[in-house]
This record gives sequence, C-alpha cells and structure tokens, in this order.
Amino acid sequence: MAKKKDTEALDLKTILSQVNKKYGKGTLGIAASSSGVAIPRISFGVFALDYVTGGGVPYGRITGFHGMRSCGKTSNALRIVSSAQTYCREHLCQMIPTQEKLYVCPECGSHGDGEGEICPFCDSIGYESTFMYTGQYKMVCPECKEYNPMKAAWFDLEGAFQGSWAAKFGVDCSQLILSRPESAESCIDMIDAIMKTREVDLFVIDSVANLTPLTESDESMENNQVGLQARMVNKMLRKFGSAMNKSGVGSAWRPTVILINQIRQKVGVMYGSPDTLPGGLGQEFATSVDIKFNPSKIESDKVGNPQFQLSTFRCVKNKCSTPHRAGSFRMWLDYDDDGHYPTDTEEIAVVLGIANSAGLLGDSKEGWKVYDKEFKSRKEAALYVLSDLSVYRQIRSDLLQYRFGQLDTTKGHLNVQSDSDSQDTDSDVE
Repeated sequence: MAKKKDTEALDLKTILSQVNKKYGKGTLGIAASSSGVAIPRISFGVFALDYVTGGGVPYGRITGFHGMRSCGKTSNALRIVSSAQTYCREHLCQMIPTQEKLYVCPECGSHGDGEGEICPFCDSIGYESTFMYTGQYKMVCPECKEYNPMKAAWFDLEGAFQGSWAAKFGVDCSQLILSRPESAESCIDMIDAIMKTREVDLFVIDSVANLTPLTESDESMENNQVGLQARMVNKMLRKFGSAMNKSGVGSAWRPTVILINQIRQKVGVMYGSPDTLPGGLGQEFATSVDIKFNPSKIESDKVGNPQFQLSTFRCVKNKCSTPHRAGSFRMWLDYDDDGHYPTDTEEIAVVLGIANSAGLLGDSKEGWKVYDKEFKSRKEAALYVLSDLSVYRQIRSDLLQYRFGQLDTTKGHLNVQSDSDSQDTDSDVE
C-alpha cells in the first residue's frame, strides 16, 4: 500500500513566520541580516585596551574584569561608563559636540535650554530646581541629530564608589543610576527588573566577590554553606542570558554587563597557579571578554611622590576578537611638567607609538610624520594631534582597521588585512 502523501509539509519560510509569530518577532532569522550579529563596541578610552580587545567592550555581552588590588579594574569600568554616556543608545555610535551650551538640572540631571529655567520633571514631583550651565556643550548623535545617550547603572556592593573620583574619569554622575544592595538576591532582582524596562544599557557589578547571599548574612558564622555563592552566581548569569536574548536576534538593543571580580588563592596547591575567582567557574564561561589586570608598578618623581602607575593586562578570553593578547597603559596620579591630569592615560602618545610601529605614519627625515606633516619629536606630533581631534580619530580608526579589519557578516571574512598578517607584539601596546 502506497504511503499517503503528506499534504501538511511546510517550507522553511512558513516555519520562520510561525515561530516568530508564536515566540516573538526576531526569534528566528538570517544571521547576515540580524542586527544582533554585528557587535558594536564601547571604547575604553585607553587605546592599548581597545587595540587588544578589538575596539572595546562588546555591546550586549557580558565582560569580566579580574585581578589583584589596585591594578585598574574599577578605574577602567568607570572609563567604560564615561564612554557609554557619549554613545547614542539608538544608533550605537559616538555623539559629537555642538556649539550649544549644556544646561543641566542639579537635582535630576535633566537637560534644559537655558539657565535659570524651571526643571519640568522636578516641578512635576514637587521639587524646586532650575537648570544650570555646566561649562560644557551639548552632544548630538550624527545620525538622528538628537541627544540620546546610553544609560548606565552601577551596583556598588563594596561601598567604595566615590562620585568625585568617578567625575575625574569623565562620568556624569547626574546620569548614573547608583545602588548599594543589602544582599545578592536584591541586587540580582533589581538588575533583572531594570533590564525588563529596556531603558538602561550598561550594568556594572562591583564586585562579584562581595555578592552576599541572604542565607550567609542571616545565619551564624558557625554554619557552612557549601558552594552557595557559586550556585547563586550561576543562576544570576542564566537570568542575565535570558534577559539578553529576550529581545531576539533581530533587535539592536541588548544590555551590556561588566562583572568586576577579585582573586583568591586555593589552599594546599603545590604546582600550578593557586589563583581562583569567587563565584565559581560559571562566570568564566558566561563572559564574552575576560581581562586579567596585573599588579601595578608605581613610578615616583625625584622627591619620591607617586607620579603614575603602569598597569599590565592580558585578555585571557575573547570570543569577539583574537584572545590572549597583552598590553599595558599608564595612569597618571599627579600633575607633571607636561600637564598630565590625574587618571590620564597618555592616550595620544600611545596611539602615535603603535601607529609608528605598525608603519602607518610613514618615514620622515625629521623623525615623526603624521600623514603629510613632519615633526622633530613625538611630543610635537602629539601636540598637533591633540589640537585636531579629527586627525586623532582618523589615526585611531585606521590603526584599528589595520589591526583587525572590518568583518563582512554577509560573507564571513575580513575585507582588509587580518591581524594574523601584522607583525605586532606585546611590546607594541606598551
């Protein structure tokens, strides 16, 4: 007996339509046309870190910072927050300054059109507040011509966040959500609830080592809870993953999470590294980029006062670019003769050094050449680039393109020289 012809067979197009209708738009799609596949980056503001990681922290992914004390974990997280506040959350591109003055309400952080005008938001909730001139200029997105920055939330489990110190890294504290959760459960629930609003783009947890479960804080010190924090962290990461994927592959919005962690040591380890991370191994698998910061080297002036610290780092995991790259950067701790500001990273000089090592600036009889201009010293070249921001951005863009290329997601290959062809080493980013 011949088999009955299956009249209910459906083609792939119909299945895609039915699945997207049942589970939500963007659940299934073609990778090349999905906006979630191309990964925008949030710049560190430290070129050595951008150069090693592939352009910065990947948007919509989980990134981990870990290392010993005073090696740059929190400082670089503050730089990421500062950088994110200059990106348009709709078009995921960096905003540009205008000639219009910036007026901000000191109470709620809202932006206004003139000094002395009443803030409508504060007025609606019963507060009396007026807009003040900040000494800065408005920034707008080059695509939509509007001010629509990314929003960030900082969960300070260590109780160490300092607004004045964060401001030195460029963080606009009036636009930053800050929380000091009492327990790990309340912290995770708050983050999960905020993610569902889709109004906050960046979450920083400082730190995973201080995520304290309620059971641990309420019960006696005599009681042992084996693996309690690790189980809780794994559950937290699963919740984050679910929230990140809820928008679907066709959505451009995805929350970015930065996990700051400390280092502990195992007992009785005779061979190999005894270092381990609080919270279990789950976070090492959940992160797309994991950076280990090493202890800093402090350089002092002739009097003995600390001048700057040299922090080294290694990108131990990178699912978005080449992993296991290393580098270093300076963070100035005091003013010097050249006018370096505290927390400055000598960005332009580092960019010029790497570009010169890569052979992108060309040879010059005078010593340094920036495109068509020649200079006798790197300091003169740096001052020239500093005076023209467009030149600096062009050099930075050319160097990143030379280092990594631009990924064509429709064909899955690099359309310029790949990083395997370049001859850079770890010393190139020092």
